[in-house]
Amino acid sequence: MSQNQILFFIFLFCLNPFLGTLSLLIVKMMINKRDTNSDFLVFLFITLFACLLQYTRIWDTNQPSDWYNDGYWGLFLRVSDTSFVEYIIGAYKEPVWNLLNYIGYYITRGNYQIFSGAVAIATNGLLAYSIYRYWKYVKLPSVTLISMLSLLLFFTEYWGTINNLLRQFFAVSIVIYVYVGKIISGKVNWWLLIAACFIHTLAFIFLPLLICKPLYQVIKWKQMLYLIIALCIATVAINHISFFSSIFSGIDFLAYGLKRIESAGDPLDQNFLDPVAVYTTAGLMIVVCIFMNYVLKKDSTTVFFTNLLFFLMLICILIVNLMPEIMGRIYVMRFCIWPFVLPLFMVKYKPINTVYAWGIFIFFFTRFLVTFDDIRGGGFFPPIADLLPRTLIQYLI
Repeated sequence: MSQNQILFFIFLFCLNPFLGTLSLLIVKMMINKRDTNSDFLVFLFITLFACLLQYTRIWDTNQPSDWYNDGYWGLFLRVSDTSFVEYIIGAYKEPVWNLLNYIGYYITRGNYQIFSGAVAIATNGLLAYSIYRYWKYVKLPSVTLISMLSLLLFFTEYWGTINNLLRQFFAVSIVIYVYVGKIISGKVNWWLLIAACFIHTLAFIFLPLLICKPLYQVIKWKQMLYLIIALCIATVAINHISFFSSIFSGIDFLAYGLKRIESAGDPLDQNFLDPVAVYTTAGLMIVVCIFMNYVLKKDSTTVFFTNLLFFLMLICILIVNLMPEIMGRIYVMRFCIWPFVLPLFMVKYKPINTVYAWGIFIFFFTRFLVTFDDIRGGGFFPPIADLLPRTLIQYLI
């Protein structure tokens, strides 16, 4: 793509981000030729468009979300009358999240909506950039990049979840970034990974997976059996989590995380997700992962995220009735992982892959526009019909 063409699309994006993004995506999918500048522009436009939409988030205490309760907004406002050390160590959330709240409070002058919106935008950006880095490293077609980004940022349920489980998804976005870095360079950014764990305790589940060598290759059937046995043992251990809660009762954030796990089977949490839907969807994902590994025979470069998705969906099936809340939180992590898996389903078959990528883009982009106004029952964003005609400046003011 020539420099003049790129400048034209940038101008069109400034004039109307929706029209600029859609036009570029259609042109790139029709050409389907890797080009450093235009491919980066695809990543940039989709990400910026998603961030602009997130920027319009409406904050209302009547929404089906817990952003305004004492654990989030209340915790944020507590910065003004709490010493630094007491706030970081004494608050019941994880210490790195407390630190971000403390810094964010003074940067935003106590405006939690700006702070929370910035974290959501950072989450979108980090996940999208991880997808772009991974796509670039694996050397996939341009249509696959668009389908990967579409499966994340144009998936309506992802928007509903990130605007409710913000802290968890921010931690997961950091984990995914670290995973991609490990695949590309072979090195682990342990500082970022540990920080993610101390943003949300559930991120600890990703620590052993990072150094689990079988996940970086097609898992042999014997290894698969060992994996299932290990998961069953872990499930039994979690069922006796009260023992660990008593040991770590003096460490606030660990006690908080363990208490959440301990209460995850309480009747109040059992309406988180329909078990039948979990069995169906998770089971289907497991079948897809097995098919991709053992029938399509994916290479070691792309097999990790397939194994990761398989592993997490297997956990969900094992604990769906035992710990529905924890299961639900693991289950929604698939939104961040399957963009690295499903768009690669037909990548070895070029003509079919092009049609497949077009199908993913058209389906999820159209579905996104149709269902956007109903995110978590509606009221989280202005109507999509009011957002699409806006110029770049109108989004920002």
